[in-house]
Amino acid sequence: MYEPDVLERQVLSRLIFPERFEELLEETRIPENILGDILRQLLHHRLVSAVPAEEGAAVFYDVDDLRLYRYRLSRRGYDFIQTKKA
Repeated sequence: MYEPDVLERQVLSRLIFPERFEELLEETRIPENILGDILRQLLHHRLVSAVPAEEGAAVFYDVDDLRLYRYRLSRRGYDFIQTKKA
């Protein structure tokens, strides 16, 4: 099973409520390119889901424009952080 690293766990801990990319940059202070890679990795492993930030936005995820979405924990991501707290 996939095991997130320290930075990925830091991002996961911020996503209990949906957050915009810019908010994550500000809160985590992780460089933009690294945060983008982390989100892509977490999305790939289905620990995070992306939802359109604005109504009428594309339903399909555009990996080239991370700012169009809010990111939140998926059920799998929530289960992961709960098991790590115990």
